[in-house]
Amino acid sequence: ADLMIAATGNDEYNIIKCLEAREHGIRKVVAVNNEMEYYNLMHTLGLAVVRGPKMSTYHTIIERIHSSRIVTERKYCGGKATVFLRRIFPSSSLIGKKIRPYGSGEETVLFLLRNGDMASWKKPEPLEEGDVLVCFATEKASAKVEKWLYGL
Repeated sequence: ADLMIAATGNDEYNIIKCLEAREHGIRKVVAVNNEMEYYNLMHTLGLAVVRGPKMSTYHTIIERIHSSRIVTERKYCGGKATVFLRRIFPSSSLIGKKIRPYGSGEETVLFLLRNGDMASWKKPEPLEEGDVLVCFATEKASAKVEKWLYGL
């Protein structure tokens, strides 16, 4: 086989089956992850990880609670990081304003999506209608980035 997917509701079983598949020469193994505690272990073992129903439900609830019409939030890396999206709507007071990107070293990566093109955002830029601010942040920086985005 070229690929093995362990998709039971039991994370320990999924990990064991993936490791057994590797021992039998299957190079690409994928495990369904239902418990946040196992996410880092699975990655350390070199397993491709897919969110299971329990993790998906949890993150969907958290994302809905934190998202609004202005800012959309999505979790990734097993909940260890967040991507924030803020669209500049036609009635936004930010249109034409030169906005300085949030700066927090290695904890954030920012992009400006404009007219279908995504570019790294590192210096102040005047915003246009339809722009989307895209901010990837570690869990540690997420609260500060969220506060910054809402405060624009």
